[in-house]
Amino acid sequence: MKILGSLICSIFFMGSAVFAQDVQDVQDKNTEEQQEEQQAPIDWTKCFPGDIWFVVDVSGSMSEEVQYLSQAVSEVGQGILANNGDAQAGIVLFNGGAKTELKLTQDPEDFVGLNFGSGGGTSAYQGFNEVLNADPNPIPRSEYYKMIFYMSDGEDGDVSSALFAAKGLKATGFNIISIHYYTGKYDADAASTKFMKEVSGNRFGEEFYFSSSVSELAEFMRNKFICM
Repeated sequence: MKILGSLICSIFFMGSAVFAQDVQDVQDKNTEEQQEEQQAPIDWTKCFPGDIWFVVDVSGSMSEEVQYLSQAVSEVGQGILANNGDAQAGIVLFNGGAKTELKLTQDPEDFVGLNFGSGGGTSAYQGFNEVLNADPNPIPRSEYYKMIFYMSDGEDGDVSSALFAAKGLKATGFNIISIHYYTGKYDADAASTKFMKEVSGNRFGEEFYFSSSVSELAEFMRNKFICM
């Protein structure tokens, strides 16, 4: 009887251990699937519902290039809204300060004929804080994207504050897409490149960094980001 009892106990504990391991395996698999779903690469050709902000550097150093920025935001904003009835888009301009140039809208006509001015210093954190204060959806929601097209040459006057503000936006569910525009030759090792890469991304640690010469910015963004 003692031997039989010991055998039964052994079988019971072995079965419990196997069951517990099976449960753990299922939990681990579910966690992995959730992480894969959360961190799946964004399909830029997909018309997804959400809030889209253009946060644009219009500092003094951009005086000769601001026409290209205006054109790019105008064309891409119209294209996104014309093809996606579930999205709304707005514009924040920043230099030493920041202002909401256009509140979130679903009307593509609001993006027609944009003509930004320029001048002053460069404080991206002002632009990021402007978006954070205007965000109507501060709690992340599944199947609803919050996007920022951060458009700058990356020559910021307060890098640490910009990174801190970007981190706060990511925590509320924003995906920050860095559009690093440049004149002349592109420098992959420049401090501005490193900054633009670091400021991009989301709360899952992804990086969304793109670069383009400023004169080709509108065409680049039109081909890359207007959903089909």
